[in-house]
Formats: sequence, structure tokens, C-alpha cells
Amino acid sequence: FREEWSGREKQLSDQIASAREIVNDVRYSRRDLMAIAALTGSLKVDGHRADLVILRGAQAHAALNGRSHINNDDIILAAELALPHRIKGRMFQEAEINSYELEERMEQINSDLGDDEMSEPHEEESADSEAVKKKP
Repeated sequence: FREEWSGREKQLSDQIASAREIVNDVRYSRRDLMAIAALTGSLKVDGHRADLVILRGAQAHAALNGRSHINNDDIILAAELALPHRIKGRMFQEAEINSYELEERMEQINSDLGDDEMSEPHEEESADSEAVKKKP
């Protein structure tokens, strides 16, 4: 068993090590930030912690895949992991959220945002830098 999986385990280990090196340099745009905020807002999630968790998760997923910029798939995956426990237990609402629903919401959000200068990479300001670029 060990011999059978050692190659794949080494490959995954190397992939994770590479991702750790670039994760803090993975870029995002103002549009990405607006999409994340709109997504959590549409689900009536309180506070900004979920937004930050989704952003960091999206950056980690992009880094794991060797990319230097997040995309909608990264945001959706991170949201799928970050949101369920934040919306559970709300009376008269579904306790679960699935990737299909998140994709539908993201499509609507992207349509609402349109194409403009928000797609340019976000230049972090000191407050963003402190909130988002925490070292492990």
C-alpha cells in the first residue's frame, strides 16, 4: 500500500509546498472582493469574517493549482467550505448550500457587476494587507 501511494503522496507534498510559497502573492481584483461580499450578503451572512475566509480559501486553492490570480471557481469552492455552518440553524431557511446554488448566485452577481475597471488587480491598502496577508 505504502509503495503504491508514495509517488502520489510525494507529488501532493511538493504541490502543497509550492502553494505555500506563493499563496500570499496570489492576486485578486476589486471585482473579486465585490463578488465575495455580494455572495455573503445574498445569503445574509453576518459580519466580514466569512468574506475574509472565502478570500483566503480562494487564494489557497489558486496557489494549490499554481495560479497567481483567483477566479470564480476558487471563490465558489471556498464559499462552499466557509458558509454552511454560518447559515445553519436559521429558522425557515435551508441549512445546506451546494455548489450549484453558489454557481447560480455567482453568475447573477457577475452579471450585476458587469465588466469594468474592477477587474484590475487589487492594490492592497494597509488595512487590507493586515486583514488578508497574515503569515502562517
